[in-house]
Amino acid sequence: MDIKLVAIDLDDTLLNSRSKISKTTKSILKKISSKDIIIILATGRMPNRTEPFVDMINIDCPIIVYNGAMLRDRRNKGRKILFHKPLQSAFSDIVINYCQKHNFCLNFYLDDVLYSQKNPAVKRFQHLYSKRTGARYILVDDLRIFLGKKPTKLILITDSVAGEKFRTRDYQFTYFLKAFGDRVRLFRTDPEYLEIQHKNTNKAVALDIYATKYGINKKQIMAFGNGENDIAMLRYAGISIAVNNASEIVKKHADIVAKWTNEEDGVAKILKQYILD
Repeated sequence: MDIKLVAIDLDDTLLNSRSKISKTTKSILKKISSKDIIIILATGRMPNRTEPFVDMINIDCPIIVYNGAMLRDRRNKGRKILFHKPLQSAFSDIVINYCQKHNFCLNFYLDDVLYSQKNPAVKRFQHLYSKRTGARYILVDDLRIFLGKKPTKLILITDSVAGEKFRTRDYQFTYFLKAFGDRVRLFRTDPEYLEIQHKNTNKAVALDIYATKYGINKKQIMAFGNGENDIAMLRYAGISIAVNNASEIVKKHADIVAKWTNEEDGVAKILKQYILD
């Protein structure tokens, strides 16, 4: 196959449940890279929580972060920002005030720093997010100090299941979908996360910008994913693969559904089968 670029989601796709990459997968990625095939890590994480995985695979690769709201070139190119489209303050201000009023945990990403509010009612959600991602919060007394600012993205973190339906992530998804419509981009990622960003951002947008810059046809792109925030990228790529643990809706948008999950080196086995063998 004439593949020139492989874009890979991190959580629950390349990473196992311990947020690790197996020796087998690292070896396969190295072999792919040695064939002058570009590897891009494409994630909802922020840059400083993506770099450890660049170190882990030991390949100098571009990174798509914040679900495609930012694209950065390779380290040897100074991690130059090739694309960045933050959320308009008209929307972030509404979300800030809403979360203040209802005691929801809100992650506010500004200038590659993660802010949230000092509030005992949301501390458990901040701890949950930090434990999963390793991200460190800068806690402020009042998030309203960011009114008028343009965050790269927001995450409202709440329960996946709660005694009060209003406190669930899916209820909040429906609420903001009605409130904002298609004027913003909404993603449901982890069971507790509702991610809100500029309407003209997703992983496919960032991937297309990189491919265009370096003269790569989308037919020469292979993409791997598992979640709702991967769908656009899977639809864009010339050949798309959903790992076996992907949700059913994601599988419908993939050309191939792998026989293997993220726990079974699904990415590595597909790369070996379609590119190396």
